[in-house]
Amino acid sequence: SCFPEFVKNYGTAILRPVTLPNFIMATLLHGGPWTVLWSYVGVDASRRIQQNAADESITDPLLKIGLIVGGFVGIVVSPLVLVLFLRDVRRRP
Repeated sequence: SCFPEFVKNYGTAILRPVTLPNFIMATLLHGGPWTVLWSYVGVDASRRIQQNAADESITDPLLKIGLIVGGFVGIVVSPLVLVLFLRDVRRRP
């Protein structure tokens, strides 16, 4: 995500309590894909080290797709969801 962890943690601390279902959904939707992506990046880096690969280009199509989708989610989707959430919070009495 493009927001630092302390911003997200303190931001949710000053708002109304987050329900358990919302917390679980947000954790799975946000944390799950990033966990898979960073794990896959680690596997790819390990494979390159073991093969002494000097080529720095990304040749694995699955990794390319993951990085593109992850970048799009981090730069576009995550801030958009935050804006929609904050707009909804302002409308509540």
